[in-house]
Amino acid sequence: MAVTAKSIETFASLEDAAEAAMDTLHESVALVLNIDLIVDMNDAVEQLIAVKLALPDVPVIICSSTFSKTISLQRRAIADASSPAVYRCVTCTGH
Repeated sequence: MAVTAKSIETFASLEDAAEAAMDTLHESVALVLNIDLIVDMNDAVEQLIAVKLALPDVPVIICSSTFSKTISLQRRAIADASSPAVYRCVTCTGH
C-alpha cells in the first residue's frame, strides 16, 4: 500500500532523527538516510543497529550513490530497504 507523506523533516544527525521517531506514532514514521553524507561509517552502523533494536516497527531506508538496486546481506542488519541515491541540482532564483 502506498502512502503519501504528510510532512518531511530533515535532521543533522541520526540520533536526532531517532529521537523524533520515538516521539511520533510509529505507523507514520520512516527513516531515510543518505549514507554518502556520513563521515564515520562504523559509528553510523552501530547507531542504525541501535535504532533497529529500539524502533523495530520503524522502516529504515538507506541510500547511497554506490548502491546497486538490490539490498545486500550486510545492509539487512541496519536497514529494511536500500536504494541508489539520486541527486538533483536545484538552482535558487530568489523568486
